[in-house]
Amino acid sequence: MASTNHKIRDSLLLQLAIDPIVVLENTAFEVCEVLSEELYNIEEPATDTLYFISPTTFKVSKTEHLPLPEPTRIAKSLSKILNCEIVLPAIEDMCVRTKAISFSHHVLIGFVGYLKFNEPLRELAYLHFTGLGYSTARGFGSVLVRGVHPNEKRIKELHEKFSILEKKRCGN
Repeated sequence: MASTNHKIRDSLLLQLAIDPIVVLENTAFEVCEVLSEELYNIEEPATDTLYFISPTTFKVSKTEHLPLPEPTRIAKSLSKILNCEIVLPAIEDMCVRTKAISFSHHVLIGFVGYLKFNEPLRELAYLHFTGLGYSTARGFGSVLVRGVHPNEKRIKELHEKFSILEKKRCGN
């Protein structure tokens, strides 16, 4: 019997085979390739850095967002995902810049860049798969975690490409 993840993936692939056009915010995109990976290696001593590859923000109130990598909010999000209290290590280094995304009726300001802690935390690896912050279902808050490595060759290449771009963006 297929797992829930396989059922979701197979349903999505079937729908894309029937109609490869996806419309987001009144813009049509044609899906040309779908990559899927089930096996990842986690190199625990390296899980100390988060690379924010799409704008990330935290909802403070109905009309207010925080476009900064606030550790308390990161720990709260991770604690909610794992259903246990998480205490983050101290921040060793950080390089972020704000990035605005325009919608038809508003602008959302988030941040991209990296946040490095002074020691590894294995639980950070979960953010690699879930994302972080406000509106992850729309692509905000995509995170790469240093030390999380996909096995599939093409995904591994894309993963490395994003990691290199994030390192260059902040000059490290």
